[in-house]
Amino acid sequence: MAFRSLLLTLAAALPISDAGAACATAWVQCGGTGWAGPTCCPSGFSCSQMNSWYSQCVPKGSIAPPAQPKPVAEDECYHMFSELSFNTLVQSFPSNPDSEATAYVDCKLCSHSGMHCTANVLGGRTQLIASHIHLASDGDGVNGSGPPVINFCGENGPGFIADGSKYKTPCAHYANRAALMSDMQGNFVDGEQNAAFTLGSRLKDIASNPSKYYFNFHSIASWTHWQIEGKGPVGMCRGVMQLSQRRLTESSDKVDDVKGISPGDVLV
Repeated sequence: MAFRSLLLTLAAALPISDAGAACATAWVQCGGTGWAGPTCCPSGFSCSQMNSWYSQCVPKGSIAPPAQPKPVAEDECYHMFSELSFNTLVQSFPSNPDSEATAYVDCKLCSHSGMHCTANVLGGRTQLIASHIHLASDGDGVNGSGPPVINFCGENGPGFIADGSKYKTPCAHYANRAALMSDMQGNFVDGEQNAAFTLGSRLKDIASNPSKYYFNFHSIASWTHWQIEGKGPVGMCRGVMQLSQRRLTESSDKVDDVKGISPGDVLV
């Protein structure tokens, strides 16, 4: 009797076997570091270790298929440029010190890896305080006007042009009447004008319909003049957006006029 009592006591102290617990189902995790779930598998399956963190129920004698990575959204990129000239539409006020300003902007606009533009502004005299890509409300990027959809260089201090999103880089100052910006970083404007768009869909629309958009620079002279007139900021110089016709590779003459340029493509 004493021996039987001892066996019953030992049995009560031992953990219940997995045989009585629910097992993991086929192709489901059954072990790994920190795993607290079931460690047994159904009939015909065995718990196979994939790595120290993960084991999986697989058919006996087989190898579990590698876990499939989650799909990553494609980084769509577009090579755009704009030739800017002094904005004679509205800036021909008397004694405008920036009346000889011209500029050229070259951009690579990517939905995930960032928006970067190089710009050279020539002939202006007063400090550059902001630059943007705008959507012309009437669809005419040459003569129309509308809100900014992407910010580039600019001043974030009080009294300057604020549109709801910060400027990531300041505009360069003139040296011998030339202002070179080698890497202006773009920022998607968080406002009503972009309410129906993601960054990716906005960039695709710019590349598909470049004539609706224009790039501009603002100077402190034009900003001050139009503040006195009680009107909003007006670009000192501007130019319609254009899609680059540069070939993707030396071996292909095909122009990718709407589709994205992947990071591996070579612009020549």
